[in-house]
Amino acid sequence: MYTFFLPQIYTRFNLMAPLLNAEDLLVLRNERDILHLIYHRNKNQHRQAKWWSHLNILKRRLSKLLVLFDGETIPEEEIYKQSRFIVKRLVPDCYTKFYQLIEVGNFITLGFALIGLLSRIYCILIEIADMKAEKAVQELKSEMLGSHVILDGIDDDIGEVISPETAGPSSARHHSKEKERQNDKTTDKSTKVKILKESSEKKKKKKKKSAIDDIFG
Repeated sequence: MYTFFLPQIYTRFNLMAPLLNAEDLLVLRNERDILHLIYHRNKNQHRQAKWWSHLNILKRRLSKLLVLFDGETIPEEEIYKQSRFIVKRLVPDCYTKFYQLIEVGNFITLGFALIGLLSRIYCILIEIADMKAEKAVQELKSEMLGSHVILDGIDDDIGEVISPETAGPSSARHHSKEKERQNDKTTDKSTKVKILKESSEKKKKKKKKSAIDDIFG
């Protein structure tokens, strides 16, 4: 029986983690180290600045997230939670504050370095933040496909399926309405004929009466 020993870099990054591959995890750790260096190098000069607190929060949150990947088991729910907080709330706030360094003009290099670092962190963590939603969609699709429901073209208007039970009364109602229309037409015709007949008889009576008046007038 052979025993294999993996290098420390692989066991440290936990290659079995399904949320991030080893390359992305390595990039995140490098960004965390750069944040750590920037923090300690500029602490005395910028710790009173408004953007400094955001840098501190970003450093602590990223370190807390990376610790979750070091254990033997990966707490996926907590990783989702931390990633979503960084992506949805912390990154937009940090971007606004870091961009002020560029606008002021005194620390342009530092501002660009922080924004570049922030963008790399965002591009990696957005995949984790959106992974849970995608996973839920895939599970829903699997359940619906298992129930013989086709999701492709689900937004298309394909009409309404009518069962025989539904079709029967509807067809009967339609037939009844059609019959009523025909009866109404027949009634209208007979009424018109009756009116014309009465009008003709009245005219004949008037002519007859006028002829008698002429004779005996």
